[in-house]
Amino acid sequence: MTGMDRLRIAVNVLSELDQFKDTTFVAELPWKSIPEAYGFRYSIITNGNKVSVYCLESTTIVEVTNIGIFQTT
Repeated sequence: MTGMDRLRIAVNVLSELDQFKDTTFVAELPWKSIPEAYGFRYSIITNGNKVSVYCLESTTIVEVTNIGIFQTT
């Protein structure tokens, strides 16, 4: 799966969630795991995709299981 494929899937998954309806930017991060500094907020499952949300100050990171880690604004 290419980076563009992962990004397309992440955007489609996040667009299904009301919490991300005002998102204007999604970028894939080349991380293997979420740094400990980011606090876990919640997980939600939509159409078979688990999305875990983490925050550090005003930065929101989402992990779409088996797809990747993404920053949103």
